[in-house]
Amino acid sequence: MNERPDFALLRRQASLLNVAGRLGVQVMKGNKVRCCNPGGHSNGDHNPSVSLFVEDGSFHCWVCPDVRGDVIDFARMFGGLDWRGAVDVVRECAGMPVQEGQYAAVPRKYGRAPREAQFQAMEALLEVSQPIDSRCQAYLESRGIDPAVADAAGVRCLVSPGHAKTLVMERLGSNHEGLGVLFNDGGNLRFHMHRLLFPYWNEDGRCAFLQGRDITGKGAAKELGARQVGITVPWVVPGVFECRRIALTEGVVDGLTMLTHRQAAVGLPGAGTWQKGWARYFLGYEVLGALDGDKAGREATEVIQRDLEELGVPFVDLGIPDGQDVNSLAKEGSLGQLLEHAGRRFQPDAG
Repeated sequence: MNERPDFALLRRQASLLNVAGRLGVQVMKGNKVRCCNPGGHSNGDHNPSVSLFVEDGSFHCWVCPDVRGDVIDFARMFGGLDWRGAVDVVRECAGMPVQEGQYAAVPRKYGRAPREAQFQAMEALLEVSQPIDSRCQAYLESRGIDPAVADAAGVRCLVSPGHAKTLVMERLGSNHEGLGVLFNDGGNLRFHMHRLLFPYWNEDGRCAFLQGRDITGKGAAKELGARQVGITVPWVVPGVFECRRIALTEGVVDGLTMLTHRQAAVGLPGAGTWQKGWARYFLGYEVLGALDGDKAGREATEVIQRDLEELGVPFVDLGIPDGQDVNSLAKEGSLGQLLEHAGRRFQPDAG
């Protein structure tokens, strides 16, 4: 069996300057190189540069949030290499032998992994991801969401997907059964374009589903979920069931919007994902239906109301207007009024 390389030793022994020379990247005065992402510099900088921190083997662009990382990330970005090719270059510069097939990033084909292995992989990615950075913060604020609320809900971001991928593999090993939920068959991180990560927590406090959102508009899809996950769960913020009234929304963004407006919320992954067994979560609570104002949302609301009322759970439909959702109502300033009106409908009739 092939052994994984010692990545920590590799990073210590490989010099950024040697790797830059091997790749033909010119190092300028002050240990700076031209940025590999000139299109990201829209501030009139005609000579965008990246600082190399030779002592600790890291680099970072002061403008592009994704152009940063360690010596392996440098080889990948500035050499136009995949992960394995970048490791080859770094090993060569460190004076280590390069052996074919010794350290493939991940297997190229995946079978269905046990649920526990999937949980471990998603939790590992969350652990190596970063707190919400300025770019993700700006996106959340543009949607009327308090970044502090998102942080408390466990939302994270991938500042450097390549670095995160390496750290996940170092933690779990390249043959871990759960990697298929995070990587495609080419060995690339599925969330490369979907940097804002939303964990879905199950009743045991485990990350049972992971959803990424593309905040650049460049991805093929706005949202992307971890694959091969054999369980669908609502989006639940730990501690949300400590409140008396809970809004049931469609998606994470609407759930975070409700929380920003001081209304406890649980989000469904989609209108059609409701499962009858979830009704038991709401025993002893009042539920405010806040699904999207479209055909799918209204049909799902009818099903949810029936399932909840069978268990005696009080339910009031917020009444999202056609073509609207919770977040759009919040941005136009009408969500608070709707919440206040719906709250009065929960009150028992006087007399």
